[in-house]
Amino acid sequence: MKKTLIVIAIAAALVAGCIERLPVPEPPQPKQLPTYTPYPTYTPLPSFTPLPSPTSTLYPTYTPYPTYTPLTAPTSPPPADTLVPTSTPPLPADTPVPTSTPPPATATLPPPTPTPLPPTATPAPTKAAAVPRGRLAYTVNKANFEYDVYLINVDGTGKELLVADASEPFITRDGQEVMFYDWDGNGVDIMRLDGSNRRRVIHDGEAQFANIGSDGYSVIYMTLGANWQRMQWDLKIYVIGMDGEGNRFILEGDQPMWSPNTMQFVCKTCDGSKCGLFLMNADGSGRRKITEHANDQNASWSPDGKKIAFASDRDGNWEIYVMNADGSDQTRLTDNPTTDALPVWLPDGKHIAFRSDRGGVWSIYLMRADGTGVQKITDAQCNPDRWRWERMAALPE
Repeated sequence: MKKTLIVIAIAAALVAGCIERLPVPEPPQPKQLPTYTPYPTYTPLPSFTPLPSPTSTLYPTYTPYPTYTPLTAPTSPPPADTLVPTSTPPLPADTPVPTSTPPPATATLPPPTPTPLPPTATPAPTKAAAVPRGRLAYTVNKANFEYDVYLINVDGTGKELLVADASEPFITRDGQEVMFYDWDGNGVDIMRLDGSNRRRVIHDGEAQFANIGSDGYSVIYMTLGANWQRMQWDLKIYVIGMDGEGNRFILEGDQPMWSPNTMQFVCKTCDGSKCGLFLMNADGSGRRKITEHANDQNASWSPDGKKIAFASDRDGNWEIYVMNADGSDQTRLTDNPTTDALPVWLPDGKHIAFRSDRGGVWSIYLMRADGTGVQKITDAQCNPDRWRWERMAALPE
């Protein structure tokens, strides 16, 4: 018994000692559970809840598709049996209603009707179609002093060689013959347009700008005369008969041109120190100055004799001008930085042809008498150093 008590006492003491040795557990401080509070940050998840609501609202938007179903109904009027829905028996009586659907189809037809309107603007080309009729005789410079004379329609067609080794053509009033300078024979000849009946009129190798007056007989021309005292060439104007008789000196001047309906002529000359274009009678009397610039030249009469076209560099470069026969109302027709010169009236009196190097190469152009509607006819090379001698002549087509 005593042993038992001793054992129990020892055990109790051991137990008591162990208990004291054990570390006293601290309160459950390491539980950092509050640190998990961030989980509430996921609360925005409810924000996704509104998504279903808009998605659901989209479905009603597809409801309009049923509205298109009526469109298919009119397309199936032919099979009347197919329209019989079991739920709408009274419809057979109303089935004629589809007959009212054709009107929409007819209503769609009008839109094509406005399409013919654009063609109404196309008549504009008809203005360009109003091309004048007529032909031009002109020179082509082959080499330094080598020329040929050609004929061409004013629309650029029908180009043909008229006479070789010739220049300065003039067409007679009746349009049957051409007068020209003959470079082989050194004189002025005349012949029919077919080349027949060729004959010499002026036996002067320096004769230039020859043309025939309205009397059909008097030929006016300019020639060069040597002035040994002044050591220069004098420009002198003469008149001679078609038969080569009656050659007479008129005055010192250049580029004479007879009026088409009177025995007057215009030429480039001077009165003392005043130079320009002058108008005078056949014998040189009644001289009156009609332009004020010394370099005005290449005068060309309109068919009715009321106007004169000419070239001048008065504005800085060579341009075409027109004026009344008395010198009034001088008007510039062209405006180009290159050379525009050698005008000639067409037989209709409404158009003027001229030569220009405006395109980089010498060519013939056509314009209205007011300077509008300029159009190129053909290329025609000029001698750049003596282009003023390369006049043209016009004749009916």
